[in-house]
Amino acid sequence: MSETDQTTTHTETIEQAVEAGRAVHFNPATALECGYHTRVILTVAAYREAVEWTRPGDDWMQDMDGRFWDLLNMARRAAQAAVEDGRPHRFRLMRVPNRTPSGAFSTSETPGLIELVVEAQSFGRDGSTCVLVSTSRPGVEA
Repeated sequence: MSETDQTTTHTETIEQAVEAGRAVHFNPATALECGYHTRVILTVAAYREAVEWTRPGDDWMQDMDGRFWDLLNMARRAAQAAVEDGRPHRFRLMRVPNRTPSGAFSTSETPGLIELVVEAQSFGRDGSTCVLVSTSRPGVEA
């Protein structure tokens, strides 16, 4: 089935996705400290790819707050553009992988480049803006 043939059968709000565990509202204080005046929400896939750090015994190497700080800084320009023009924007981030593609814990200490997407969405009943970070997908401009 081509992308244009797909039909949406279910939609949910960002807050429903957070409540259901399909999105993560990770450390709002860090986002504010980093200069974001909106909520920053990550899809679970983006959280696992860029922020999560659960390697046994490797707490000395990385931590989730630091990885989130890095993501926020690298996403800043794309997030500003998304809020201004209402379109999703790609950004790139170097990070040490937490897991291998098969799901096992990675032993790599070498950072790799990943591409993520940031977009502005409405959040809550008041429709306030939030920034949503997700894994890269076709059709999103760099």
